[in-house]
Amino acid sequence: SGHSSSAFSAAVSVFKYNRKYGIFVLLLAGVTAFSRLYLYVHYPTDVLGGIAVGILSGIIGYRLVGLVQSKNKS
Repeated sequence: SGHSSSAFSAAVSVFKYNRKYGIFVLLLAGVTAFSRLYLYVHYPTDVLGGIAVGILSGIIGYRLVGLVQSKNKS
């Protein structure tokens, strides 16, 4: 699910920068994922796959931004 993937990618990125706001955004991402199931738009495997891809891309994005920022400081 693209919605689940993008929601969790953004939520993980926010969570890595600020845990207080990140928890709230993770809850919103969870609601987004649940809505895909509730509305019968996707199968559970689609949503779980989107969540996994979103978490991975959020972590990778967070690390890439940190790498670029550390290179620019030098």
